[in-house]
Amino acid sequence: MKIAYGKKVSTAFIAAIKSIAQIFNWTDNHVNWLMACIAFETGSTFSPSIKNPSSSATGLIQFMDATANQLGTTTAELRKMTAVEQLTYVEKYFKPYAHRIHSLEDMYMAILWPAAIGLPLNAVLWKQGSKWYNANKGLDPKKRGFITKEMAAAKVRVLLERGMRNENAIEYNAVTQEVHSVNIFSFLTVLKQGYALRHASTWKNVSVATALLTSVLTGLFGVAATLNWIPADFISEATLSELSSIVVSAVTFVIGYLGIAADETVGVK
Repeated sequence: MKIAYGKKVSTAFIAAIKSIAQIFNWTDNHVNWLMACIAFETGSTFSPSIKNPSSSATGLIQFMDATANQLGTTTAELRKMTAVEQLTYVEKYFKPYAHRIHSLEDMYMAILWPAAIGLPLNAVLWKQGSKWYNANKGLDPKKRGFITKEMAAAKVRVLLERGMRNENAIEYNAVTQEVHSVNIFSFLTVLKQGYALRHASTWKNVSVATALLTSVLTGLFGVAATLNWIPADFISEATLSELSSIVVSAVTFVIGYLGIAADETVGVK
């Protein structure tokens, strides 16, 4: 599949987005809709620390203070996270809405105005004179005096089209080839990411653990391919992601069964 803005983010980020899609039974289209929404919310930087200068809105989907608190964190903590770590909270945020999202506009409404999820494109969200219209009047560039669902998501659709261009998008299979081409020094970076898996708390964040484990396994197979121990196409990224998901589920079950605390290490003391 072709991933919008795939060239703007890390392999681990793509794996985490794919993991979220798998958890929600989303399609490839959903992946690209979410990537376009994140591009819009972050000014195409995909920065987890970006903040709106005029509000508390922070990070990949511009979490507000109240929203962050409801999800069990704070905007200050979100700003300290890596993009992959913050995707755990993106997943938590979308969970109540995931099964109702069937279009790019629905995906963006989940962020901007959840009450509009499932409404027709011509549904009027706000009219001139209301507080919400005034706060979002930039979505009415032609000064019509109202903002529909389609108008609200128009800029996101433009970014989706831009993100799918060859200079920004990446073929999902190419992610595997990219990692297969790494040298040993690059692989050390992957191992450093994987070191986070020593904490029980990391395993309990399913999407993060799956993304990290997928990165480590892909890196291992990549080094093996670089050394010509195995063919470059020995195993696909999708298969590795599925394998990682199974392992994470098993480890999470064991952690829960043994009652290991979040700040304890798993298998390493």
